[in-house]
Amino acid sequence: MVQVDRQPFHPRALHADVLEFAARLEGHQPHFLYHQLYATDFRRTVVWAIAAELDLDQPDAFLQQIQQHAPDVFAASSHLDPLAQIARALIQTKPKKLLEALYGRCPDGLAGLLARVGPAPFYRRSLYRTAFELCDRPENRHRVKALSQLHGLVRPEQILMASELDDVLVHRAVLERAKPLEVAALNAFSRLLPELCDASERDVRESLDQLPADVKNVRIGEWAQTWLKRQVRLPVPVPIPDNDPDLQVRIGADQESLGRRFRNCAGSLLSFAFTGERVLVEWVREGEEAVIDLALVRTGSEYRWQCENLSRPRNRRVSATVAGAIRERFDELGIIYRFNPMPSDEQQGIAALLDHSLNATFVDQHALANADDQHVERLLDALEVELEDTF
Repeated sequence: MVQVDRQPFHPRALHADVLEFAARLEGHQPHFLYHQLYATDFRRTVVWAIAAELDLDQPDAFLQQIQQHAPDVFAASSHLDPLAQIARALIQTKPKKLLEALYGRCPDGLAGLLARVGPAPFYRRSLYRTAFELCDRPENRHRVKALSQLHGLVRPEQILMASELDDVLVHRAVLERAKPLEVAALNAFSRLLPELCDASERDVRESLDQLPADVKNVRIGEWAQTWLKRQVRLPVPVPIPDNDPDLQVRIGADQESLGRRFRNCAGSLLSFAFTGERVLVEWVREGEEAVIDLALVRTGSEYRWQCENLSRPRNRRVSATVAGAIRERFDELGIIYRFNPMPSDEQQGIAALLDHSLNATFVDQHALANADDQHVERLLDALEVELEDTF
């Protein structure tokens, strides 16, 4: 028979409040600290759960619970003072019995969960009670199941997240990747998905199921960003009919396609459309290509869309004819834009006189340009060909 060498079991340090708790019981029951230093992770965690709720200055209620759930241990130490009795019970009573004494019962899953949290005390005392409530309430079974699917130790913050996440987000992948500070944002995000992406709870869960397990350094935000391409609706609609012959709102996958076709940064602006801050609209009148950047503005209780920018492919300037046609459509649809009350032929002269930096509207930009647009366009085209040949 091959002899198996056992690895030495080293003591684990005690920290903060639990050290004070253990030291006080040590004064009434010698060697209590020694037992905690060498106790199993499960027993230590149960003792820390008791330390989180037990007032050592008023131990009578807990002693009564010990007497009810572990009468043999209590009878053998009934001659000792109350704190010595508690210390003896914490050493001799089985962890599950201690949980019954603390909470009145040990629901299914609680012992298994607390056996996986490691030897360190929780950073927040209330999390022990949170773990109990997760296991004790039937409506929380899916939350306990998600925790049981985690690989390795269960972290206290994962217990907190399992208790606070909306039902649709209670998933192994979320618990592995998210942080407690992200829970409120995740809940708010998931509540937008049915409206903005026509997503059902099943769709959300299937997208989470597709995430690989136990992946290091992968943020839950990367999962959230995959939903941006599936957007089909804006939080505040743009007053452009779906069948408009000239203007088409581009969001989600259509916005990403727009970026490729126009060779601009539209694909990197998906989050602006999802949050409703900005939206890109394509001018699709035959022979006239343009993309319009609209921003959401508010006056009182009314929301309006305002034109912020207008460009052709590769972010080049549109012609005055196209700009004028777009302005006419905006006037029809109630989309607002900046307007300079002075005639365009006077603006430059007045700006020079006042040493003023002219901020022209999109309609006036072409008229105010000093350079020969066609010449500049030819130079840009030549430069682009040269760069493509080089790379």
